[in-house]
Amino acid sequence: MLEDDKQESKQEALQRAVDEIREKFDFTAIQKASALAAGSRVLERHKMIGGHAAAGGESI
Repeated sequence: MLEDDKQESKQEALQRAVDEIREKFDFTAIQKASALAAGSRVLERHKMIGGHAAAGGESI
């Protein structure tokens, strides 16, 4: 039980750090490695709003 609490505390601290980095720089500042894989649309979709190109962007 103590280990579970310790692990949960570490996860919360990690999530806070990720949130702070994304707030300061951009949502795409930290991504899972799979977002960089060939064929991944994560970064493209980040530039979209509701599946449509954001102002000045191109749609997929």
